[in-house]
Amino acid sequence: NPPYLAENDSHLESLKYEPIEAMVSGKDGLDDIREIIQNAPKYLNQGGYLLLEHSDRHQKEIVELLKHSFVNILTYQDLNGLDRAILAQYL
Repeated sequence: NPPYLAENDSHLESLKYEPIEAMVSGKDGLDDIREIIQNAPKYLNQGGYLLLEHSDRHQKEIVELLKHSFVNILTYQDLNGLDRAILAQYL
């Protein structure tokens, strides 16, 4: 899973012993996910799948990013019922 927390995310205080670069991905937490989505077509065959773990706050933004090159976009919830992963098929 890529880093997906925003620079000012409230969860960072409880993760102070984790390497910051493993947790934070730019101001909004989506820099690494944007890069993965942008570059995924270089590595996926047509019909291949991309699975992303993400913050429960990012589901809508990630779906919008995926709509340009992916179909069959499915969201999965964690045990608390929060949107935490997305599976999408490359066109």
